[in-house]
Amino acid sequence: MTGTEAAECGLAFKSVPLADLAQETEALLAGFRDKPRAVLAAVKRTMRDGATLDIEDGIDLEIRNFIEYTRNEPYALERFWAQDIVKD
Repeated sequence: MTGTEAAECGLAFKSVPLADLAQETEALLAGFRDKPRAVLAAVKRTMRDGATLDIEDGIDLEIRNFIEYTRNEPYALERFWAQDIVKD
């Protein structure tokens, strides 16, 4: 299977030419570098645990993990409310 085929069927996030791989990898990682490790771990755990759930159970899992994260991580709610996407 080629990289393009893997991306088309959902086995890979994206397919890029080998010559562009380092640049594309850096571009992808740039979006993660400024995130707290605890956030990335929580997101990864939620995605892993929710991969086989139906939509209702997946939403319940997201809510439970969000509540757990905000209870256990210092400044988690402060960071959440500071985001531009959250409106009053």
